[in-house]
Amino acid sequence: MEQENKNYQKALEYHIKFHQNREFVINTESKARMSSLEAVWQVEIAKRETKILQEKNKQINKTNKLIKRKNEELDTFVYRVSHDLRGPISSLLGLHTIVKLDVKDTTALTYFDLYKEQITRLNSIILDLIELTRVRGWELKKTNIDFEKMVSECMSSFKYFPTYNKIDFQLEIQKDLQLLSDKSLMNTIIQNLLENAIKYSDTEKEAPYVAVVIQENRITKAISISVRDNGIGIDKEHQKKIFDMFFRVSNKVQGSGLGMYILKNAIDKLDGKIKLTSQPRVGSEFEVLIPIQPQKKQLNKTL
Repeated sequence: MEQENKNYQKALEYHIKFHQNREFVINTESKARMSSLEAVWQVEIAKRETKILQEKNKQINKTNKLIKRKNEELDTFVYRVSHDLRGPISSLLGLHTIVKLDVKDTTALTYFDLYKEQITRLNSIILDLIELTRVRGWELKKTNIDFEKMVSECMSSFKYFPTYNKIDFQLEIQKDLQLLSDKSLMNTIIQNLLENAIKYSDTEKEAPYVAVVIQENRITKAISISVRDNGIGIDKEHQKKIFDMFFRVSNKVQGSGLGMYILKNAIDKLDGKIKLTSQPRVGSEFEVLIPIQPQKKQLNKTL
């Protein structure tokens, strides 16, 4: 009897352990299945999100290609129209020269001078539009830059400006500067910086000057091109617009309003940066930083 009780007690213990372990096995198996289902669900969500992202990227790439093609078409249109207008404008300027030789009436000559002024401005806009399309579509060609020669040639091109001989040009160019960059774009940058400083110089001041400093900036690993003047300066409210297309600081100064916009496009092409510091009636300083080892970028096809 005692032995039967022991066996019964042992069987009961096994029965209890069986149900305890059975619950554990069932719970463990259920949890494993739930985890598996959750993992499958997460994979499905990831697949769906990836597919949506791929579709979005395809649409973005398609839109970017369309925008690029439209921009190229627009640049080509502007370039061709500008070239087509050069001929008639040159003829009109030539007509003014003939008028100055043949017409003696002072009133008529005054009118013709006003006519020439507007034609000259139109010619300036056309030339700048051609330059802008050239810069935007330019394919970079790296070569060693001779800054002394480039600055000298740019300055010579402005000798016909009426204020040129009244300005004191101060040049400080570091010797043996090494920069492998695009000569055409670098010329555009220096040309526009100098032209802007000369145009907006204040020749009524006792000693108007334009200071050009070109040197290596070891901290930023770039070539620094600084053009400083004591000209009319730029109001703070206008400084943020200075690189906008067709913006002019003063209507008293002739120009297309594209010079600074072209300058910014050329700097961007070379992965450079530009900083403006200016005060009205005190002067302005433009500093351009061109990286010595610019990052590689996809280039637009030359027009």
